[in-house]
Amino acid sequence: MTRTRIAAAAVVATAACALAAPAAAQGDPAAEALRAAGEAFFKQADTLIDDRNYASTTTAHYKVKTDDPRFDTKQAGALLESVYTFFDSLFASRMTLRSLDRPGRLYLFYSNFKYKQLFEGGTAGASPPPGHYRSWVDAIVIHTDTVPAGDLADILVHEATHHLVRRRIIGDDHEPSQWLTEGLADYLGYTLRDKEGSFVAGKIGPKNVALLRGIPQRSEGLGGLRLRSLKTAVKREEVPDLAAILDAGPTEFYGAGRDLHYAGAWILVHMLLHTEPAAFAKYLEQEAAGNGSPEVLHATVGLDEAALQRRFLEYVDTLKAR
Repeated sequence: MTRTRIAAAAVVATAACALAAPAAAQGDPAAEALRAAGEAFFKQADTLIDDRNYASTTTAHYKVKTDDPRFDTKQAGALLESVYTFFDSLFASRMTLRSLDRPGRLYLFYSNFKYKQLFEGGTAGASPPPGHYRSWVDAIVIHTDTVPAGDLADILVHEATHHLVRRRIIGDDHEPSQWLTEGLADYLGYTLRDKEGSFVAGKIGPKNVALLRGIPQRSEGLGGLRLRSLKTAVKREEVPDLAAILDAGPTEFYGAGRDLHYAGAWILVHMLLHTEPAAFAKYLEQEAAGNGSPEVLHATVGLDEAALQRRFLEYVDTLKAR
């Protein structure tokens, strides 16, 4: 079960970037084609999800739709708004965030048959990932019955963070560094949300919400599991190679050693946010301008490759899950 839960989270996060499409800023024909593709996607998604179990919730920043009779859209809306608030608290005072010019749109399918229809080729071929953020249409789509029920809140926050990173930091003109977008998504996805509904910066734990009625979230959340797995790997001297992670594109990041890549990106973001917040914000601005690179990161935080790896390992040893 442990490996299944880690793999489920990794596959969801992989899909979030693997299904991103280049921005259509090359001229009107490309922009028009992208607009038409987006309209077709939403028309199909709305048609598929509208059945006798359809439910929806609209909040200040999100529209949530589902065909899962177990899924509580109001709880999901409250969780998403708390993600938005926490994201602002982390970055708004240190850098200029883009305004969210349209609500985030989320589709949560109980029917795997319907879910598969949103993928090219319908139900033929390999099964689609259990969830993803599609940047080219700016939508989050999740199959609620693929991931373990108790982990759904962490997965939803992970995908919502991909949406916020794209819309509020990076924009549409280029792709962010792989380690950065996955590290930020895991950071928020694994951060403790207390019983009052507020995220607790730096603390690793569950979201304290039951998105599926009658099915509570696992007590430790996915973050506790991932942290224990990382600490075990480090003891076996299976250490994330930050130099390789920082330099990895999608093929390398999601290839061999994927679990360590995710863990390394997550803890690196955690470390930078809580030990070098001003420098990390400056680096995020470089990413937003399309200038992100390992060299720029090292120069911005004032740590060379060896020093960053050493600080990383020391930091892992200090972390605990709730």
